[in-house]
Amino acid sequence: MTEAVQTRVDGAVIEVTLDRPRANAIDAETSRELGRVFADFRDDPDLRVAILTGAGDRFFSAGWDLRAAAEGAGRIVSAAPLAVGAAMAVARLTGHLPLQEAFGAMRSGGLEAYEQMLASEDSDEGPRAFTEKREPAWKGR
Repeated sequence: MTEAVQTRVDGAVIEVTLDRPRANAIDAETSRELGRVFADFRDDPDLRVAILTGAGDRFFSAGWDLRAAAEGAGRIVSAAPLAVGAAMAVARLTGHLPLQEAFGAMRSGGLEAYEQMLASEDSDEGPRAFTEKREPAWKGR
């Protein structure tokens, strides 16, 4: 358990407190920890009720930590240039088309960045990492 997610069990009740000053905003680590806590709650037959609360006296949570999300997006952009380049090329070349025609243009070939991305070592990493519940290990090639 992290300092940001605290638990207290009283009989069949677990109280989960989100404690990330100033706004109890949730970053990726806190999200994973909350997931672990609630998976443990689900799997514990002695626990019947979970109460989720936020530390502080102003509000429960601001939601997702946008600063941390922007930093994470920056890491993805810097480590996955093929995917980013492909997305930008597809948007640039098909943005004016209706959606069905844009998908057709992508499938027909001729979008070099998109073809390079599909042929890259990274092409299956995102879906693989998602199904394995881990961070992607982009190689950028």
